Amino acid sequence: SYSLHVKYGSLFLIVTGAQSATPALLTWGANNASPYTRRATASAVGSIMSNSGGILATWLLGTLSPAPLYRKAAMTFLIFSVLIFLLSGINIIYLNSQNRRKAVIRAAMSPEEEKPGLGDRSA
Repeated sequence: SYSLHVKYGSLFLIVTGAQSATPALLTWGANNASPYTRRATASAVGSIMSNSGGILATWLLGTLSPAPLYRKAAMTFLIFSVLIFLLSGINIIYLNSQNRRKAVIRAAMSPEEEKPGLGDRSA
């Protein structure tokens, strides 16, 4: 669109959506990682990825995508947003399958039958 109001509104929505997703994704990753060393690593990797996105955005909106429409930048942001959505869906499916697998193992044995020292790998 060539309307300044539409451009400003879309920029507001894109930035708000991108910035509000980061804490939720960091929390989700940390809550699904155990023990604390993996949790810290998951938080660090998530933080690195979100900051890398900020650096990429600076380059895309600065020199790699011509102003004033920033078509390459907008397409790149859209592609990454769709990838986050798809990868989150794949992660949900994976975590659900792991939870079902652990539920079957837990139902088939008592806590006393489990090998000692498994830590976070226990069922």
